[in-house]
Amino acid sequence: MNDIFPIRDACYDRYEELLLRKNDLKKECLHLEEEYTRVFGEQVISVFKKKVECAKKKKTIEFCQASLNRGQMPDESELRLFIQRETAALQNHLEQMLTEYEQANDFTEVTQAEMTKIRTIYRKLAKKLHPDINPLVKDSEALQNLWHDVLSAYNRNDLKDLRELEVLVTKALSEASGETLVLIIPDIDEKILALEEEIQHIMDTDPYQFKFLLLDDDAVNARKEELESELKTYQEYSAQLDAILADTLPEGVYIIWETI
Repeated sequence: MNDIFPIRDACYDRYEELLLRKNDLKKECLHLEEEYTRVFGEQVISVFKKKVECAKKKKTIEFCQASLNRGQMPDESELRLFIQRETAALQNHLEQMLTEYEQANDFTEVTQAEMTKIRTIYRKLAKKLHPDINPLVKDSEALQNLWHDVLSAYNRNDLKDLRELEVLVTKALSEASGETLVLIIPDIDEKILALEEEIQHIMDTDPYQFKFLLLDDDAVNARKEELESELKTYQEYSAQLDAILADTLPEGVYIIWETI
């Protein structure tokens, strides 16, 4: 197998280090987001469900008022279609939240020894397959697919898949590499600076900042209290909307709400 021999200097080593650091941070953020979802997800979903409920009630009031202003009784089938159309984005987001909560609770922890093996294999494969390190990858769909598989296995902490991918990557690179290459990174100083800024941005924002919240029991309890307060606010608003709708509809006409 003909290898790619990068020009080894301080700049290249720093560039490679930053690429790997960025991917490590992105993985850490993924798991921090899952942990945040496990801790607060049930409350967050309860709040959002009540928010969707209030949105549907507001749209119901809007529809009924418009119908009555035209001298017509609200049509039930048209009302359902109107609410469905007007709140589709909120409903889709709720379904996404429920899926993410379910996935977060299915997350499997790994031992420290397994995590060390996962990082070791990933870093070895990343140095061979990262598109910004190996120019062969950008021109090979097979290598691109393998790189995506490596990232996926790494993010899932799947040691078995990573070990199997080691074999597949070695075979694919043997087939794809036809000559010895000298790797030169154009504008490497600017790319290093851009990576440093990107890494800093990741560390300054959520979900990376969730780390400091999740490690602080007082902060976790305060966040739970905040979500409970937000839920009560939506519950009170929902009751207010019920009263408004009751005043809007003619006597003897009622709306029965479906539970979300």
